[in-house]
Order: sequence, then structure tokens, then C-alpha cells
Amino acid sequence: MEKKLNSDIIDDFKITTRMCIGCRGKYPQKDLYRFQEKDGKLVDYTKNGRSFYICIRCLKKENKKLIKILNCKFKIKEVSKKLKELGTNG
Repeated sequence: MEKKLNSDIIDDFKITTRMCIGCRGKYPQKDLYRFQEKDGKLVDYTKNGRSFYICIRCLKKENKKLIKILNCKFKIKEVSKKLKELGTNG
């Protein structure tokens, strides 16, 4: 008998999955935090505009890759300070 992979199990239950922009891991949507860039700042999703997901692991550790992505792609300034705040409060 074949063992099912995590992705197969998720497909069986039709759980919505999203990808973390930091580690590129796929997780159920309810396990991720949703943010957006607004005026160069990282803010919670306001249901208006484009957004992205970050997993709790990337928030809690200082992920240099995530900081680089947010600085370059999304033009968000003061990223590390905001991520530390979210990681400790999260």
C-alpha cells in the first residue's frame, strides 16, 4: 500500500493551501498570516489590493531571505523591526 504525501492528504480534504513568500512552503491558509504593502509599510490585509502570506516560522526567526524579498520586491522599509514585533506578538 502506498503512503500518501502531505499534499495528497490536503487534496483529499479540499483544504485551501497558500505559499509562504519566505520559505516557499505550502501550508493550509488558516496557518498563515496575510499581509499587504501600503505606502511602503507592512500592514495586515485590508481586503483591498494584492496581498501575500508569511508562515509563523518565518515570522519568528530572522529570515534574511524574507527581509530581502520584502525590501526589494515590495519596497517595504523597516522590515526587520516590524517582523520582530509580529513574531513576538504573533
